[in-house]
Amino acid sequence: MVLNIKNKDYELKFGFGFIRELDKRYETEDSKKSGFGLGIYQAITRLHLFDPIVLLNLIQASCSHLKSKPSTSDIEEFLEGCDIEEMTNDFLEKLKNSSLTKKQSQMVEKEIKQNMKN
Repeated sequence: MVLNIKNKDYELKFGFGFIRELDKRYETEDSKKSGFGLGIYQAITRLHLFDPIVLLNLIQASCSHLKSKPSTSDIEEFLEGCDIEEMTNDFLEKLKNSSLTKKQSQMVEKEIKQNMKN
């Protein structure tokens, strides 16, 4: 996935660095104790709520591998000009299809659907 922010292309990667960064951003006392991160879980849940802050966090985490990263204000400006629903769906699809996040994404999606039925 590539985003053009301030006329510069940024290749977003969804590897171990991405997962570690999300785990840091969504760390809780329980996740610290268990050593099991909740970053992907929290991100997917918040995407379903169309939370624009999660989009900012996802972009920053997926740029963690880059030497030159977009600034927070540049990402915010980029998101203000986006269709948030479309961007949310793009990230959900990417997480569903990325090898490291696919299984957890499927599990979270299943849980969300079950909770919506109740």
